[in-house]
Amino acid sequence: YDFITDGGLGEIVPPYKIAATFDEFDAACDALKTADNRVCYKLIADEGALTFRVIDDTIETVAALHNMPNMKVTRAAARKILSRYDFRIPLMVMPYLSGTEISVDCLSTPRGNIIVPRFKTNHRYSEIKFDAEVISAAEKILRLMNIAVPVNIQFRTHGERLYLLEINPRMSGGLQLSCLAAGVNIPDIAVNQLLGIERPWSPIVPKTGRVANIESPVIIG
Repeated sequence: YDFITDGGLGEIVPPYKIAATFDEFDAACDALKTADNRVCYKLIADEGALTFRVIDDTIETVAALHNMPNMKVTRAAARKILSRYDFRIPLMVMPYLSGTEISVDCLSTPRGNIIVPRFKTNHRYSEIKFDAEVISAAEKILRLMNIAVPVNIQFRTHGERLYLLEINPRMSGGLQLSCLAAGVNIPDIAVNQLLGIERPWSPIVPKTGRVANIESPVIIG
């Protein structure tokens, strides 16, 4: 986030605090909680969102009876757990962004940037939308990073605002969906680019569509 802010893109960085002690964590929760008292946190060194938690006290209400708690914990439970934590690895605390998660698969090439945004849904499919604001933000990040390998940029909306969650300099787990929807083979272009071979690709025609993986039963033994 400091790198992105220093690069002039501070408008897409959400409010956040780094907590190196339990008291700092507690204060950060009070300072950053949303109108519905929700904040989230994770270790600053994390993989696969294993330590990501959302503080949401509504999971103890009757209304939560039919909802899966998933990664939610109450404020009291979070305090109990983290009061025993040594904070050797600090925590990042930020407001819970309640909007749509957007996974953007990117690759910089001599012909231009390949940028394919996938909007996550509550269903078993993603929506490909070439949203101008998302494309513009991704273009600026790619210029700032200046690396010629596949990059996955994660955004999330909150109200009318677009915020950056994270940047992963690797292929995403859903890259095959982006490639299928956009008609461009990002892994092939990227590997050949590293070998000094420029693979031709056609500019992506912006269009909205839905894409999904379909599982099939197979006998494995």
